[in-house]
Amino acid sequence: MFDESLVVQSAVSAFNNAALVAPTFFWLGLLAAPLMALAYFYGKDFMKRIGWRDADLEKNTGILTVAVTLLWIVAFGGNYGVLRDATSALPFGMAAVVFVCMFVMGAVSRSVRLPAWRGASWHRRGMLAAAVAAVLFFVGASGMHTWWGVLMQVAAFVCGGIAGRYSGRTPRIIPAGLIIIGAVDVLMLMQPEFFRFGQLGALTVVHMAALLAIGGLVAAVAALRNVAPRGRIHRSAYVKLKWMARFLAALGVILFVLTESVPVFLGTLAVLFGMFALSVRHAEKIPHGLDVKLWALILMLFGLITTLPLLSALGVLVWISAPSCDVYSGSKFLL
Repeated sequence: MFDESLVVQSAVSAFNNAALVAPTFFWLGLLAAPLMALAYFYGKDFMKRIGWRDADLEKNTGILTVAVTLLWIVAFGGNYGVLRDATSALPFGMAAVVFVCMFVMGAVSRSVRLPAWRGASWHRRGMLAAAVAAVLFFVGASGMHTWWGVLMQVAAFVCGGIAGRYSGRTPRIIPAGLIIIGAVDVLMLMQPEFFRFGQLGALTVVHMAALLAIGGLVAAVAALRNVAPRGRIHRSAYVKLKWMARFLAALGVILFVLTESVPVFLGTLAVLFGMFALSVRHAEKIPHGLDVKLWALILMLFGLITTLPLLSALGVLVWISAPSCDVYSGSKFLL
């Protein structure tokens, strides 16, 4: 309790944010509400101006979400003064997210020609080398807490881009976005002080509710997009299984609020996914456009907890462009 490193970490964390008593991301989200209103009322006109069609909106917003998340992870730097120790699992998780983001970006930019090195003048080669060095330095600086963190972050960035560009397959954007958002959600819980999202793991109810909401929505969209409705589960068996899943999910939520434990959080999300998958499997059909509406909610909430209003605005654009669907009534069967 009185270890000097812990005392210093606590002091630096308290100096950098007041998340223990004030969920800053929530108040910043309220301040960004006028921007969301503008996106809601004038989003259609904006999409026409930039040439986005409703048919390509999911793909475009997914790609932009991945790109912005990558820049956010690399650029914001983190709160290294409160990183608990050099053996933390957080740097590995961050590098994994960077790899996946770059894999997606490399795959979707496969048709873009890279600047030619051979035959280029020495002046052009120097400019290219300087640009590459600047980008790699920028990426490596996001892992500067240890010497191997710098190397790992740069390796994840470069290897992810190369693997995506030469993989031969373009990943599905929404599933990739769900993986990235879900991973960041877990990393925020793993060491919230690194993201200026809390103080040494002491989160408010608002923080935990936001993390649970995003995780639950990710599980719901994953079930809606990967499980086919069959209507074959016997009614009595379905009711018993559903109540058991509800009980386990409620127990998981209570334990998570009490412990703020990452394994409990992951277990709760697994139970929620199983419950949602059971509901989808039992249903004869699912409401058209429900998964798109829930994807829009994910973007709105993810932009809120990362204090990136751009992502929340993208969620609003998806919401107003999605097929008409009563989300409240249509999603009741999942619960």
